[in-house]
Amino acid sequence: MHGFTKQIFLASRDCLRQGWYLQHGESTEPTSDADEFRMEQGQLIGEQARLLCPGGVLVDQRRPSDAARLTARLLADPEVPAIFEAAFQGDGCTTRADMLVRGNGGWTVKEVKSALVTSEPPVELVDDVSYTVMVARKAGLPVARSSLFLISRDYRLGMPPQNLFVEIDVTEAVEARLPEFAAKLEQIQAILSQPEPPPASLIPACRSCEFFATECLGHNLEHPITEIPRLHRNRLAALAEQGIFEILSVPDAFPLSDAQRIAVASIQTGREYVGPSLSGDLTNVDFPAAYLDFETVATAIPLYPGVAPYEQVTTQFSVHICDQPGHVVAHHEFLADPSRDCRRELAENLLAILGNHGSVIVYHAAFERGQLARLAELFPDLAPGLNVVIARLVDLEVVIRRGYYAPAFRGSFSIKRVLPVLVQNLSYKGLPIGDGDTAVAKFARMSLGQYDSDQAAEIRSQLLRYCRLDTLAMVELHGKLLEIAAAQP
Repeated sequence: MHGFTKQIFLASRDCLRQGWYLQHGESTEPTSDADEFRMEQGQLIGEQARLLCPGGVLVDQRRPSDAARLTARLLADPEVPAIFEAAFQGDGCTTRADMLVRGNGGWTVKEVKSALVTSEPPVELVDDVSYTVMVARKAGLPVARSSLFLISRDYRLGMPPQNLFVEIDVTEAVEARLPEFAAKLEQIQAILSQPEPPPASLIPACRSCEFFATECLGHNLEHPITEIPRLHRNRLAALAEQGIFEILSVPDAFPLSDAQRIAVASIQTGREYVGPSLSGDLTNVDFPAAYLDFETVATAIPLYPGVAPYEQVTTQFSVHICDQPGHVVAHHEFLADPSRDCRRELAENLLAILGNHGSVIVYHAAFERGQLARLAELFPDLAPGLNVVIARLVDLEVVIRRGYYAPAFRGSFSIKRVLPVLVQNLSYKGLPIGDGDTAVAKFARMSLGQYDSDQAAEIRSQLLRYCRLDTLAMVELHGKLLEIAAAQP
């Protein structure tokens, strides 16, 4: 059983059962390349923040007890102005403070987050600082103030580290939370010390909990009610209060939206739903049609001059051209040179390929529309052509949401869920790069020079293959859905 950590405490506030499994077991979720890249981004942001406190000392011991002893020695040394990764143990809890800064009235706890600054600091970040302050005080640290270091939207590559951050004082919000945290801690520790997990309750967080399907209410349920699309938390709670956890048991009279009712009926009958809109939506396409997909990269510290933190930089596209449904006459692709911002070249190539006529079919149009609008903003001379492309967009996801549902969708309309249900001969499984987050991580690593030339060449090949599959998948989905619509009376 591991120590009582910030992750366990904060998870237990939402769900005691999840906290119990985190405390007593081991996570079964593997760490992906995208996860590792996000952690590296966080570490890099932390290193940049330390540059703002000259003379600070890093506590680099990994064992909590060793780190806590070194922290205590540094706290007692009046010559140490700041401590990084200070470790504390108190009342059975452990924590690390990103930065401690010495002041006349006590210490300031500064938590560094690789998140963009907002008008109000997110609740979860204030909770994060509150736990750290609570444990530090239990260990005897006189905490006077607390703050968050968040990333400035105005930072640009090449600026000094102080331009990267906005410091937000959250002392008042943290002090308001501490009484609740103290009371909650006692309850959580009492329940998590038991040999058996507490009773389960169904909450919105169940949708993303790694234990739901294996150790909790979702175990042995083929279609739990968490699969109902966009089900509001109040209606989720209403079903749970009636003891209804499986879609098969949802009563006909229960209030649902039309889309939710379609999904529930499809699962309860075991049959696909084909709506009256499907045929018309699918045939409302002007040929030759282009099937378009973009990939982007976004990092905390921008990769290129003039780019804001976490700004999505369009790096890649794939286009399949069809002169009629399912008949591919051409394929085009573009992948940026990772050493520079290639967005103008990308936009010019795209406009030359798409021409002036025909539908441009995408999946989840908000993303492609956003990238096209950003390109038009960056390059006003290309804006007329890019705006025409925006006007030609047809969203295949919307077509499916309106007119088709299969039980195997399990409440999701993502292309990676829909494709294996309708087109069995195409799959993302086994691809070295098989999702957008991994594509971002791989491209960013190339840009940062973390691969040798042979590795970079292989990564480029994998990125092209992944993006190519996205547009080919749309071609096949369009054709398959036309077959389904044609087969209806």
